[in-house]
Amino acid sequence: MDEKNRTETWHQSLQAVLSALNQTLCAARVGSLILGYTRSRKVDKRSDPYHVYIKNRVSMI
Repeated sequence: MDEKNRTETWHQSLQAVLSALNQTLCAARVGSLILGYTRSRKVDKRSDPYHVYIKNRVSMI
């Protein structure tokens, strides 16, 4: 009976660790996607010909 109790405790601990790891990995994946999307949008805005025109036009006035 004692051996079974230790196995169940070990199994519960392993489940808790795996659950925490899974949540961390899902959060890191979502964060990296958001960061990548945000950075790509900033690059698009800088290289957009319309924004370059407006910037040059305002500096001429």
